[in-house]
Amino acid sequence: DGTLWVTTFDGKLYQVRGREFSELPYPLPGGTGGTVGATDSAGKFYVLKPGGDDPYFGTWTGGGWAPLDPGMPLESEASMLGSSAAGAVWLLSGSVLQEWSDGRKVQERRISGQHQGAWSLHPDSDGRIWVPSFESGLYRIELDGAITHFSTTHGLAYNSVRFVFEDRQRNRWIGLSGGGLMRFFERRVLM
Repeated sequence: DGTLWVTTFDGKLYQVRGREFSELPYPLPGGTGGTVGATDSAGKFYVLKPGGDDPYFGTWTGGGWAPLDPGMPLESEASMLGSSAAGAVWLLSGSVLQEWSDGRKVQERRISGQHQGAWSLHPDSDGRIWVPSFESGLYRIELDGAITHFSTTHGLAYNSVRFVFEDRQRNRWIGLSGGGLMRFFERRVLM
């Protein structure tokens, strides 16, 4: 519907419609701390506040917050939220990855590997999930839950990765903090 949702490091949440810029209440009364947001194809705005004493996961209803129960702990350094081009919202916490749509959990995958310091989460058109990290490079969660790790050892210019963007030609663009922009090429051997 053209709504822009904004979350900040200091815990502010905003809804922007046309020229109207409105601050939303914090999801937890008296709560503080940064949040991450994502929207699904139904237009629901999801918010994640991981870890600490007051973790939270829920949706904005237009007049308030509706908490959702992911059925797992929301770990501080290992939790992240992101939207896919197909319209789903993905929630990652520790070794569990969940797909949400219209306020309901659609699927859950177990992850068979480690990831550290999630900065953001980016599903691609192949159903894989890319997880940039603060300083540990880039992780890709495969459909079977296996994790592939990429770092400067594998060709990244810098290990502090901020985003992954997939363009219409299915190129993956990697945004680095201090290292610029890189295009990711997968190499395959055909027999």
